[in-house]
Amino acid sequence: MFELCMKEPRALARHRAAPLAAERQRFIAHMHERGVGLVNLRTAAGHLLRFVAILPMRKLRDVSEEELERTARRWIDDRHRYSKHTPGHTSILYFRWIVRK
Repeated sequence: MFELCMKEPRALARHRAAPLAAERQRFIAHMHERGVGLVNLRTAAGHLLRFVAILPMRKLRDVSEEELERTARRWIDDRHRYSKHTPGHTSILYFRWIVRK
């Protein structure tokens, strides 16, 4: 499923090597089946990659509301390092939604 979202070999390697690759691919496939476009699939894949790094997650586990909130704030605070986009008022809601999936 990563191949559908991105063509760059280094990006594919990064996504394949990161934790929870199979789970992240399943979620991207689920989104694709629901009609989500390629740009949004690529964006979600990138966010998921970042989320498993900052949570940190090596295997699926429960995440407390406190950890989720703390990590969402860290994601927003660090976002300038890897994105040109400024986080908006829905960023934390988006983070919570996608992490819970």
